[in-house]
Amino acid sequence: MSLDTETKRYVCVFRLGEASLCVAIDQVQQVVEHLPVLPVPLAPPVIRGLINLRGTVVTALDGGLVFDLGENNERDTHLVVLAGGQPLSLLVDDVIEVTAFSMEMLSPPPPNLSPSARRLVRGVICQDENLIMFVDVDRVAERISSHSSSALSAA
Repeated sequence: MSLDTETKRYVCVFRLGEASLCVAIDQVQQVVEHLPVLPVPLAPPVIRGLINLRGTVVTALDGGLVFDLGENNERDTHLVVLAGGQPLSLLVDDVIEVTAFSMEMLSPPPPNLSPSARRLVRGVICQDENLIMFVDVDRVAERISSHSSSALSAA
């Protein structure tokens, strides 16, 4: 399939359980495996902890909990994204590929997603027989910020 360069979007596709998701490639800083995570006392469960990324302290999130796909403490692949110019680590099961798609392939988020997950997804890409949820990284950061504020006020 030939994609017009004006409607083409490059994304990094990753997996959480059986779900395929993606983020815009220009928001991906790097992929790192097997970094130790320092737990943060009193943090909400979605915040797995902190990582040291070459001298920069980065919040590590359990991707499954971010998208209501279930917790998995075995995840150790960090998809480091830039949200509002700040690095944020999503712990994912696997990073699959970088691919391009046409914006015309993007459909609205399905109504059966949980309301919190719907707010984090720009839409769904139908590519061949695969469905890939296109994540809005900035909305993920906003959600985590509000979770952290709620957890601190409850403490």
